[in-house]
Amino acid sequence: MPDGYHRQKKGPGKLEPFKDYIRERMNEGCLNAVVLLEEIRERGYQGGPTILRDFMQPLRPQVQALATVRFETPPGKQAQVDWGEVTVDWNGTKKKLHRT
Repeated sequence: MPDGYHRQKKGPGKLEPFKDYIRERMNEGCLNAVVLLEEIRERGYQGGPTILRDFMQPLRPQVQALATVRFETPPGKQAQVDWGEVTVDWNGTKKKLHRT
């Protein structure tokens, strides 16, 4: 009578040797998977980006900031320009004008 099916035990994953490096770089503020993928490929990583992103996901900080943060600077420290667009009738044709 044959033995039942036994799944082979997996060895360490392709990403395993690079996990400490990835954690270190993420702690330094690099949260871009494309950048980290290039860096670990230079170090010999043979896997794909999905494995890396899946590993990075729970390590990413939760973003709870507003999309726009207002800040003030003293006079003369910074220049800001607001651009506008208006359509006008110019000799019988419509023309877009950009203004500040």
